[in-house]
Amino acid sequence: MRRYEDDRLTVSFAYDALGRRLYKKSHAKYRDRRQAGPVWNENQRRELDEQLGCGFTWYVWEGDTLAFECRDRERHGRSTHYVFEPGTFVPVAQGVVVTHTEKPIPHAVPAMNRCLLLTALLLCAPAPAPAADDWNLAYDREGIRVYLSGAADSSYQQFRGVSTMKASVRTLTDLQENLRVACKWLYACDQMRLLEVEGANTWVYLTTNLPWPTMPRDIVLKVTSERLDDGTLLRRLSAEPDRIPEVDGLIRVQHLSGEWRMKPLGERETEVTYQLQADPAGDVPGWLANRFVVDAPVVTLRTLRAVAERQP
Repeated sequence: MRRYEDDRLTVSFAYDALGRRLYKKSHAKYRDRRQAGPVWNENQRRELDEQLGCGFTWYVWEGDTLAFECRDRERHGRSTHYVFEPGTFVPVAQGVVVTHTEKPIPHAVPAMNRCLLLTALLLCAPAPAPAADDWNLAYDREGIRVYLSGAADSSYQQFRGVSTMKASVRTLTDLQENLRVACKWLYACDQMRLLEVEGANTWVYLTTNLPWPTMPRDIVLKVTSERLDDGTLLRRLSAEPDRIPEVDGLIRVQHLSGEWRMKPLGERETEVTYQLQADPAGDVPGWLANRFVVDAPVVTLRTLRAVAERQP
């Protein structure tokens, strides 16, 4: 459901690529009275929103479990953090922070920022990241395994996603080199274009369309390809942020390293490994980025597999 409407109110919803709800926004239907002034009408609208429980709710997920939700209304804010038994959907605890003000919070303060303020009270002591190169299984479903590890000198975790696909290395290579198609299966890709090719090195420029509320990024990506003796295709990834001028309105990713490894298991069977560690820069703290780090390999490998296995 993306929208609900009746004679009292309107509700809209947004979801991420995995079908998880990102936010819910509702407001009461109120028709301004011409004989009343703007302040009176605004107060009446707020009162009606309050009566119907309208407002803004932001949802944040950790894998497939709800990490917390933040509900914001004119005079009330409520943030709830959920704790589940590891690897299950069994809830064991929840923490709640409630705020109350006698006067409405000015609309100049965005609802998202108020939710972030409430949420920070619950998340001010984030869990430590795993040690560098200490890989821990974080996801194992649908034929996709994702491992997480800490990274030296960085607060951002790195991931390693592994999946076996019924497609040849040649097919997977073609799907990577066709940049228009590649942007369709690569997580959060908005646009991708070729900059330069020199021997085994290729430079690609891409922009991201990350889930709200993250600001859009751009990346100058260097890809170095190598064919190993067993037929495996190895493609090393790194960022070269100074290769082209920065673009207004986009945050340039400064640090990124990773690889694609496509190992043939048969004529039409390949083990695909996608590993990456990146510093998104800008307004995303490490503890928040690490809560979504599993999404990138899961969505990317799932979509790539679906496309590759449909090829002749």
